[in-house]
Amino acid sequence: MKLKKSLFLGFCSFILMVQFAYVAGEKTKDGYEIITLEEFNNLHPNEVPKKIIIQNYYGGGIKYTGAHEIINNVDYSKVEKKYPNLYERIRHHAWEKEVVTCTIKGKIKYDNSFGGRWSICVTEIENLRPLEDVETKKQAMLQRIDKVKDLAPKKIEEIKNSFDLQGTNIAKGYTYHGINERERNLKLLRNKAFEKQHAYYIPNFNISGSLAEVDGEFDLRTWKIKKELVVVDYLNQALKVDIVDSGKTDVIIAGGTIIPTVIGSFGERFEKYIDYYDKVKYFDIDDGLFELEKFEQYEKTLGIVQE
Repeated sequence: MKLKKSLFLGFCSFILMVQFAYVAGEKTKDGYEIITLEEFNNLHPNEVPKKIIIQNYYGGGIKYTGAHEIINNVDYSKVEKKYPNLYERIRHHAWEKEVVTCTIKGKIKYDNSFGGRWSICVTEIENLRPLEDVETKKQAMLQRIDKVKDLAPKKIEEIKNSFDLQGTNIAKGYTYHGINERERNLKLLRNKAFEKQHAYYIPNFNISGSLAEVDGEFDLRTWKIKKELVVVDYLNQALKVDIVDSGKTDVIIAGGTIIPTVIGSFGERFEKYIDYYDKVKYFDIDDGLFELEKFEQYEKTLGIVQE
């Protein structure tokens, strides 16, 4: 009986030792504790050792958990000279798809004031990537951006030609004034100066009650385009219904009668494409506003496939 009791107590002691070793984690020869971010995020402040190795660290601060930032302050002062170009090498750049990780060693401190604050003083970094790797990736991204900037105007021209081809078909039997003349077309419409047997491309047309709304002059006070109401007729009621369903759209309007007549609708706006592709000229991977996901969407719409 005593033997069984001793064996049972010994077994329980073994289980407790195993559990304690698991909780304590793996320790290095110099007394540091190795821990992953996931494990660290689950620790209570009182359980954090004075020295720790945090694995899978990147980019200026440890990740958020819920609504709380685990590390409020990271001090690199002890290692700045040891690792040249440290911040470029440890930072996760917005234009990088894959997150490159490293391991940091340091002393962690928790301050109860101001609602609790974590800080870490980094004393060593392992597996820090070379600056050359960062530069290589950056140059590759710059080449991708240049390609998008080169293709975007060509895409706009391709869409313009498609719109004008459709406009020409709508305006059969008329002298057609297309997209390149759209500003003059609007001016003529607003001033009731359309000619007989001429048809005009009009952008951003919208039905407003018994009248139609078109773009007016640019208002320097509000930095917006004024809207003006004009009187028009429609080729038929079905066309008017289509325009109502489409909302703001580009149309073809013909002259020749007292009231100009809308003879066709595109069901969409060319300016929407201009606005979309015009944004690529502002792409700058160093301005802090660059978003890789949106950029990749431009590549997709332009038919660019990454190998």
